[in-house]
Amino acid sequence: NGTTAWVARGVAPRYLFHTGKGRWVISKVMDDGYKCWAYCKAGESQTPADCKDQWQICDADGQWRPDPNMKVSALPASHDKFVELRMSLDADMRTYGLIDATDLKKLWR
Repeated sequence: NGTTAWVARGVAPRYLFHTGKGRWVISKVMDDGYKCWAYCKAGESQTPADCKDQWQICDADGQWRPDPNMKVSALPASHDKFVELRMSLDADMRTYGLIDATDLKKLWR
């Protein structure tokens, strides 16, 4: 939808993105944001750090509630050498099934 998205690259990637439908979401996949862990109504915000509403999280009972402790802050990009190496190898790791959890489980059968 033309907005910037962010990804945390760990064992499993986590995405922070605008759905194009009025909210910022945190999810394990970049999609329409239907299945996400947290969201914030975007309003006029250009980035998730500018979001004025409280972030909503899904509690243990399956209900969405505001979490006053959740904050999103803009930080400079990491220049960690391990992260840079991992990112440079990302495409190869996907090709050989070294990122997706389902593919990793197949390696141990």
